[in-house]
Amino acid sequence: FIGLLAVIISNPVFAAINAPSSLIWSTGTKYWTYPNYTSADINFSWNDNSNNETSFYAEYSVTNDGTYTTWNSLGSVPANTTWGTLNQPWAANGQCKTWRKYRIKAVNATESSSWTYSNQVFLWGTVNCM
Repeated sequence: FIGLLAVIISNPVFAAINAPSSLIWSTGTKYWTYPNYTSADINFSWNDNSNNETSFYAEYSVTNDGTYTTWNSLGSVPANTTWGTLNQPWAANGQCKTWRKYRIKAVNATESSSWTYSNQVFLWGTVNCM
């Protein structure tokens, strides 16, 4: 039993990190970055379902054909928050008229939760694509 006790003590069980839920997005007050029109502030809100995260990490994906295969970083916000504003590239590579999805997960030093996804949204700019 001494060997078994040593294994249990040296391999403690950590509580799983729970995924956030109900991810909702909206555009912020800064729709365009003058004069280049290349980014927009995106406001997010979600339910914090974990008590052991150190931050939340967000990404977005752009598509014109309904497939979301490449995800791009939006950044992170502190633990124990249920909203954040992150600046998103808007018209990079001619992507100012596209379908987009957002996702967020809770993270800490040793693990991360599963992703929580937003609904699919269509965004377009009122200026020429870059």
